[in-house]
Amino acid sequence: MTDRPNPRPAQAISELVASALTVSAALAQAVAEASTGRPQPHVPSDTALQSVVRHATTTVSNLVSTAMAATRKPATAPQPVLQLQAGGSLRLPLSIDNPGNGPMAGIVPQVVSISHSLSSDGITVIFSPETLNIAPQDFEKLVVTVTAAPDAARGNWTVAFVLTGQEDQPITLTFDVTD
Repeated sequence: MTDRPNPRPAQAISELVASALTVSAALAQAVAEASTGRPQPHVPSDTALQSVVRHATTTVSNLVSTAMAATRKPATAPQPVLQLQAGGSLRLPLSIDNPGNGPMAGIVPQVVSISHSLSSDGITVIFSPETLNIAPQDFEKLVVTVTAAPDAARGNWTVAFVLTGQEDQPITLTFDVTD
């Protein structure tokens, strides 16, 4: 405000508006810096209103970009590809869970399918143990050993197996047979 004892009302209002715009410009700059995470430049040639508009535009643009990014489907990390060298074995330990209140007895894993685009020969699957007994609210380890014959077809293979009583929920293992 002015140091004059009785400023004219129009002059006082003008100075009040100028002060409010200066404070608004500083606040807009602070919000823009917070929304972008980096300092925002002060442009000396900007009026207070231009500064408010520039920083507000930066803030709104950043918030819209953030909202748009949040609505996009998150990128999924590529699943690691299991590699099995021809003539070798792949040992896969799994945990089989019993979430129920009663024991699961005599659970037997059984291969449903072994497939490759060229052949279904050359891969063997062994389960250890052959039969599982799982206490309520507990789990047991099941080791699946997949062996590829030296002449097994190279490329992508899929093994599907089920557990007794859960035939409608096959477990699928995918791996590449390499040289």
